[in-house]
Formats: sequence, structure tokens, C-alpha cells
Amino acid sequence: MNNTTDCFPQEKLFATFVYMLLKGRLYIFLGIILLIAGCYSYNNSVLRKDVAFLYKPSSSKLHPNYSVYHTKDTITRLYFSVPLKELLFTKQIDADVPSSKFELTYKLYDYDQNNHISDSGSTVFHIIKPKKGTHAMNYIEVNASKGKKYIVELKARDVVKNSRNTNYIFIDKTSNYNNQNFLISNTNDIPYFRNYFDSSEIIKIKYRDENITKLFISYFDERFPLAPPPFSIKPVKPNNILPDSSWQSRYNGYIEIRLPKPGIYHIQKDTNSNKGLTLLYFREHYPEFLTPIELLEPLQFLTQKKEYRDYKMYSEKKLAVDNFWLGCSGNTNRARELIKVYYSRAKYANLYFSSHKEGWKTDRGMIYMIFGPPNTIYKSKNSEQWIYGDNVSISSMTFVFNQMDNPFSDNNYILTRNEGYATIWHQAVEAWRDGRVFSISQ
Repeated sequence: MNNTTDCFPQEKLFATFVYMLLKGRLYIFLGIILLIAGCYSYNNSVLRKDVAFLYKPSSSKLHPNYSVYHTKDTITRLYFSVPLKELLFTKQIDADVPSSKFELTYKLYDYDQNNHISDSGSTVFHIIKPKKGTHAMNYIEVNASKGKKYIVELKARDVVKNSRNTNYIFIDKTSNYNNQNFLISNTNDIPYFRNYFDSSEIIKIKYRDENITKLFISYFDERFPLAPPPFSIKPVKPNNILPDSSWQSRYNGYIEIRLPKPGIYHIQKDTNSNKGLTLLYFREHYPEFLTPIELLEPLQFLTQKKEYRDYKMYSEKKLAVDNFWLGCSGNTNRARELIKVYYSRAKYANLYFSSHKEGWKTDRGMIYMIFGPPNTIYKSKNSEQWIYGDNVSISSMTFVFNQMDNPFSDNNYILTRNEGYATIWHQAVEAWRDGRVFSISQ
């Protein structure tokens, strides 16, 4: 996106208001107001481009994951993992086994001066097809100075079939205590690219400073609530929670930990700071929805409170889920289509938006599930602007999410709520309940 912003012309604003009012579509006018307000912040966007593809898995045939680990005050290591099934392996004339070429190109931008490139580079990895395993893993190192924040643009490419993927990673070197100073892996030193686990997994944790003798662990049994509707402007009580238990673990180059029960596990080098590494145990099967109870919970966005309580009273939760979707669709085939879309969105909400609570329960997860992936996204230093529809058309709708400080996660974004969202929200829910996947432009 260039430095000029082509927003909705102000001289058309009054005429549009009158038209919308006459058509009884005032909620769309509100959307325009929100969109116009957001237009003035586009030029402050860190990425200065539409990044809606970040939340659209179908936008690329290549889906690498990344993990950040500060090894030194001047060096940061970026681990990557790419599914083997997404790479094309070919057998060279003089080779015994098939191989693939995976190229990773990066640009490191200063967080506060996002036009300035601090470091850049490109590496081609020759990957031999293994007999076992599902992912190829390796790392690159970038020059990142202590006390600064950065944005890394990562462009991945399968050299052989030319499939591509672009992603953006934030690097924070302003603290020696935050999560990027910890490396988590399995007992075979293979890095994890997630921070949620279950009770069956053993997690190996390494801190960048080898001279420490212990790490501090706090456990929180807090259950954070579901996101309220976008039109709810009731003040949310701040969470001021205390750990249910705390203990120390002897550090001898690493510690190993198993998460025995659901909750939040906060690992710290120094308890005088609230920063640290957070490990999460939400439930078994996460981020999938497999059991009837797991399938029932996300229906809270589509049901009234009493209705949902009635469904929870079913002794057979599968029957409750089936009755809901059959009631919406009227036939089994249509119900299957709705279920596929709805729970696929819920799964990706977990993958993209997990913070101190499950991704589908967050503000972004809620909007993503009901409205789907947005057409346009602009990211600033501490916010995301989601636009549904044709950007500045009269039928578009904008949601703004602001990043909030949270000791457990840097992926915590809160929606700017407004009563004007009530009509479009109820229309969307009603569409689902009528057996239709809602579209903002319908």
C-alpha cells in the first residue's frame, strides 16, 4: 500500500447517511464511520500492506511455522518448520535419495522506524527426504540488537515447484526475561512451534543464560470467560489473578516439565518482572474439536444463554450438537456443510489467536468464526484492522482490535466494541441459524 490513503470521500458522507437511513440500513453507515476513522491510521501501519493472507490458510500451499530464540545480545535465532508433504522432492542424477530445496529470505525492520532495514539475507536449504518424520526443521540467525524491537518479513519458497509463503514475526529484545529468551523442545531437542500442550508431553526448557541455577514456575487455574458480543459495551472487570501454586525447579542447562492438569504455567527467570515463558494446557485434542463436549462449547456464539444451558443439560452431548445443527439446516447434508465450515474456523481461530485462553474464545476468534476471514487486514504496532467487503464500499464493515498488555501472552487483542454492531451481529447469527454461512455483502 502506498503512503496516500484513498478513503471514502467526505463529501459523500451526508448523502450516504440519508440513503442508509431511508433504507433502514443504518448499521452499514456505522460501518462506514468506523472504516473512515480507521483510514487515517492506515499510513501508520507497520506493514503498510494488506496482510489478510496471514489468516487465510488457503492463500498458500506452503505453511512454515517459526519460533524466536535470543541466543546473544546481538543475535536472534529464527527456527522454522515446514511440512514435508508440502515440499516437492526430486531425485538428482547422482543422488541416492530424493531431496528438496527450501529458500528462506528475510528482511529485518526496525520496529520504530519500519522503513529502515537493519539486516537481510537469503538461505537455500537442501532437505533430504527422511524415512520418518513429518516436518523439516532448521534455523537462520539475524543481527538483532539488545534493547530494540523488530519486525521480520519472512518469505519462504519451495525452489522446485515455486510455491511461496510470506509471514511476519515480531522480535522483542527489550527484556532478558520475556518468552523469546526461552527455547522449548521435546526431549530429543526438536523445537516446539507452539506453547500449548497436554499431560502426555514432556517439555524441555532452555534459558539463554547458562549460569542460572533455578527457574520459577507459577500455576494458574484461572478460567477466562468467552468474548462478549461485539456490541456489548459493559465494562470488563480486569483480571488480577494470583497463582494457585508456585515452585522452583533446579536448572542444569535445562529443565524438563510435564503439565499435569489444565491451566496456565508461567516460567520465569526473575519474579520481580511479570515477563516469562507461558505454557498452556487447555484440553486434550487442542486445537481440534473432536468430542461432543468440545463441539458443543462454540455454539455459545449462536445460541441464547437459556438455550445453551438446555443443550448442556442433555445427557448425550452428541445429540445436543446434532439437534442444533439439524434444526438450523433442516437436512443432514446441509448440516454437515455448516459443521465443516464452523468448526474449521474454530480450529484456525485456535491456531492463530490463542493467548491466555483458547483462540476461539478471544475477540478475534469470535469475529473470525461468525464472519469468516476478513477481506483486508492492516496491522499497526499494536492493533489490527479487519475489513469485510470491498474495503471502502458502503456495504463494508470494519473491526479494530488493540493489543493489550498481558503477562501470559503477546497475542492478546481486544475488540473496540460499539453498540452499532448489534444489527449486523444478529443478522449474521440468524443466517447461521437459517442454515446459511453468513457473508457481510449479502
